[in-house]
Amino acid sequence: MHLFWFVPSFGDESRLGDPSTKVEPTLDHLTAVAVAAEEAGFEGMLVPTGEGCHDAWMVAASLAQRTSSIRFLVAFRPGFVLPPVAARMAASLDGFTGGRLLLNVVTGGHPHELAKDGDVGTDHGARYRRTEEFLDVVLRSWHEKGWSHDGEFFQVEGGGIAQQPVSTPHPRIYLGGASDRAMEAAARYADVYLMWGEPVERMADRAAAAKARAEELAARGERRAPGPLEVGTRFQIVCRETDEQARSDAEDIVGSISDEYRRRLRDHADRTDSVGQARQNELRSDDADGEWLTDVLWNGFARARLGASVALVGSGASIGRTLRTYQDIGIDTFILSGYRHDEEARRVGSYLVPFVSSFLG
Repeated sequence: MHLFWFVPSFGDESRLGDPSTKVEPTLDHLTAVAVAAEEAGFEGMLVPTGEGCHDAWMVAASLAQRTSSIRFLVAFRPGFVLPPVAARMAASLDGFTGGRLLLNVVTGGHPHELAKDGDVGTDHGARYRRTEEFLDVVLRSWHEKGWSHDGEFFQVEGGGIAQQPVSTPHPRIYLGGASDRAMEAAARYADVYLMWGEPVERMADRAAAAKARAEELAARGERRAPGPLEVGTRFQIVCRETDEQARSDAEDIVGSISDEYRRRLRDHADRTDSVGQARQNELRSDDADGEWLTDVLWNGFARARLGASVALVGSGASIGRTLRTYQDIGIDTFILSGYRHDEEARRVGSYLVPFVSSFLG
């Protein structure tokens, strides 16, 4: 089992929607989160990308100087930087951190947000074709010299970079998405296929299908990653000493969200072409009792945020048992986040890590 934490590079807060609890994403606060996560026993940290986030490469490079062992899963959008340049950036950061770099390929599911960064008019299918071509060029940049590439999105002459990654054979690649195209891209290129958290029965078939597809590609010599495909997921978490305290605190975290904000958030969520967001939308409920998907899985964060909204809520023992059910269906990487991120990292370290320490990779 692999536990990852989250870098709140867009800001942090104790109660969502309550400005009095807001914490700006200063380097001091992000450092406090990273140090808390490292001390709690997390293996790595997801550094997100998006219009509200500080640049993930810069954040990871800065936090690596203030930590000693935790790894940084840097999220980036393929094609926003030309792939040989991205390959050089990754090799440099991997070397400077002693092999602590991991790469999270984020194809993107909100066209209006992508357009703000200059990616205008690229539809879902084109984004995945670009992702696959991008990864082809990055892999060749790391491992080959003197090649040329003339593709749909990129052209390279005399390819190959001087900087080589420290990680062998290169930094591990994580790729997420709920569409068939995303699964295909992950099966071909990724070390780890990521899905947003859902009830275990909704994820079991998808995890098995991704691994089976990777095995098919490997048998034909078409899988570009060096080993079998692993599967991971992303959850919010509210971990406390008791289940009752966790449930009370979870409700308090979203207690300041107005009905008007919730309505606008849903309108925004319904405009995306992200299959993953559509699956999250299916789990929404207007009834507080309906937000409890199981006795541990709670979807109350959907009132306040997009993306991965399902949370693990309970004592360390309850959450630990739930994680084992996901591990039993082939999911063993868990990327967690909670409010505030420095405080919740310490709670997870106190209440959950002792229950799963024998399963940590």
